[in-house]
Amino acid sequence: DSVDRTHDSFKEGDVVRVQGFVTTYNDRKKININEGKGAVTPTKDFNLSDFLPQSNKNLAELYSRLLELVDGVKHEGLRALLEKFFKDDDFTKEFKRAPAAMFLHHAWLGGLLEHSLAVALTAREAAKNYAVDLDLLTAGAL
Repeated sequence: DSVDRTHDSFKEGDVVRVQGFVTTYNDRKKININEGKGAVTPTKDFNLSDFLPQSNKNLAELYSRLLELVDGVKHEGLRALLEKFFKDDDFTKEFKRAPAAMFLHHAWLGGLLEHSLAVALTAREAAKNYAVDLDLLTAGAL
């Protein structure tokens, strides 16, 4: 019954604070949770960088460079579309800290911003050799 109560006190994806003690069983460590109120409690008081690697680049500078690309799009419809995302406070807060992947490249906090900007800049550099619509290329890359 106490296991069910503990299980029902949080949902998948929650970060929880656990009160208990570590023991060893079959050469593996386990946590024995102290029964009672507050033994397992969901919390919003944490920093993702305590659990995940983070970018070593200046994300504010990267984001400023990304906004320069957005502002440089001349096609009104494409620029408006990009601004719906990249000038929305809620979206940008999450975008700036999101990893680009779970493994391999850019798999750290801020990785999505790094990756997106790198793709856009690389595409624009390659476009110097071709007759392409830079506005469409930039929007597609971002």
